[in-house]
This record gives sequence, structure tokens and C-alpha cells, in this order.
Amino acid sequence: MGSTSLHFADSVRAVSRAARGFGLMVPVIRTASAVGGPRGADPADRTIRRVEGHVPVIAIRVAGRPSAAVQSDLIDGFLVANTPTHGAPGPPMSRADEQRFRRVCWAALERDGLLVARVTDHLPVGRRDPAASPRALAA
Repeated sequence: MGSTSLHFADSVRAVSRAARGFGLMVPVIRTASAVGGPRGADPADRTIRRVEGHVPVIAIRVAGRPSAAVQSDLIDGFLVANTPTHGAPGPPMSRADEQRFRRVCWAALERDGLLVARVTDHLPVGRRDPAASPRALAA
């Protein structure tokens, strides 16, 4: 299933609630039909722009992409925006906290009926993230 603007907006709200509950900054999120990239190159699926003194802006290409890929970029965008190099206060998140945040986000998307499939469902078994398994999300 491809991602739609309405589905994307609902996903942004779900992940934003999860981020606030996790104590993270909520960046500006926008859709883009073709993001960045030099002329003639394939467009980027996700970009982040930071201007000193402002909240980071994340642009995610929605058109023509599976919902799970868009949702994965959305979650990763929140993590990138909340790193000190992108203006977030404090020390960087630990890998364990990043994984916990991803689980909380996937659970929020699932709870809100927005989870179609996860990107990891399509990876070879050896490449899957055990923290993102349905069993781990239910815990």
C-alpha cells in the first residue's frame, strides 16, 4: 500500500505524540514530491534542514513509496533531529534509547491503526532488527 497525505499526517501525529512522551523535540515535518538531489539524480527520500535557532525541518518524499518506508523515514528523521549536531540540547541518545524510541513509535502507529507493514518484514531474516519484531512491540 502506498502512502497518502492523510495517512502520512496521521502517522506524523502518532510519532509526534510518542516523541513528546519520550521527552524529544518535535521537528517540523513536511512532504515533498521530490526532495533534494542534484539535477538528473534520483531524489532523496528524506532530508533534514537546520537553521541556527530554529527547529529542524524534515522533508519526506511520500509519493510512490510504501507506507512502511515513509513511516520508517519519519521515525529516523525524529531521531536525527534530536541529535546534538542538529540542534537538540543535551547528550546524544544511547543506542538502547534509540531502539526503545523506535519500538514506542511502531507501537503507536500500530495502536492508531496506521501500521500496514514494517520495512524490516521485507529484509532477509539475518538483517531483521529483533527489537522491531511484533513480539517485542507487544511487550
